[in-house]
Amino acid sequence: MMNDNDHKSILVIDSGIGGMTVVKAIREINNAISVAYISDSAFFPYGGLESRVLTDRLHTLVDQALDRFSLDAVVIACNTASTVVLDNLRAAFSVPFVGVVPPVKTAGEISRSRIIGLLATEGTVRRAYIDALINDFAPDCQVVRVECPDLAPMAEDKVRGLPVDRTRLRAALSACRVPALSDMDVVILGCTHYPILRTEIADELSDGIELLDPAMPVARQLMRVLDIEHGRARRRQTNSDQFFFTDDENSFNSMRLFLAEAGFSESGYWNARSLLAGSDDGTGADQYYARSPVQNLYRTRGPE
Repeated sequence: MMNDNDHKSILVIDSGIGGMTVVKAIREINNAISVAYISDSAFFPYGGLESRVLTDRLHTLVDQALDRFSLDAVVIACNTASTVVLDNLRAAFSVPFVGVVPPVKTAGEISRSRIIGLLATEGTVRRAYIDALINDFAPDCQVVRVECPDLAPMAEDKVRGLPVDRTRLRAALSACRVPALSDMDVVILGCTHYPILRTEIADELSDGIELLDPAMPVARQLMRVLDIEHGRARRRQTNSDQFFFTDDENSFNSMRLFLAEAGFSESGYWNARSLLAGSDDGTGADQYYARSPVQNLYRTRGPE
């Protein structure tokens, strides 16, 4: 039975559609939460951005979203952004934030061979934060970090209906297939995009390797933050979920079917010009632009 506590609204942000794996997990637990999703496609992928640029960008998006929506929480559905910006965002805004953490702890608990693979973007595998996770939760394990910058674009292509390039995927995973790692029994999917390629990744790895998805732990943490009891709630009769891109309408056109199947009633363009990305002509135009009225920040379109 649904109660007033189930009527929550959240914002999910990622540089692309990887955060949709988190949305799916959220809906599996509680399907009554209203979701606004910003796919920051203009800055895709986050994994290669400098920390200063990424911090500014997330501040801009969150600031604009809080002007537009009444939010109960914000989910930063990106490992790189979570490790770089989350503490800064929590200090700057009063809304609760939930980030993504690679499930190193779970991997350390279930690995029998004590050999673990971590597939992630370059922005994640090089962080000291990963060192701390390994030291805390898998100190006796050999954790092989594999930079996979090609996987997120491949996941984006798959969602747009393009075939997965198996040769390219095999090359990206080659570091996990060397004889010295033949006993590897757990691989962490360290980017929210990667579960979209779960079937294809499993096909390229040895039999018996367990793939760990970060999405469900994020969803469970969100329920704790929102103080919602677990248990699937009845879906709202009126779907108010909205999906926004930050580049152009080509993104909407190429993902029309995917968004419809994902249950988003509206999608459109979110104008998120950040201060670092804008001009600096001394006029203060960029500051005004970032704080301009909501109707100038986006235009939406529903099903045709």
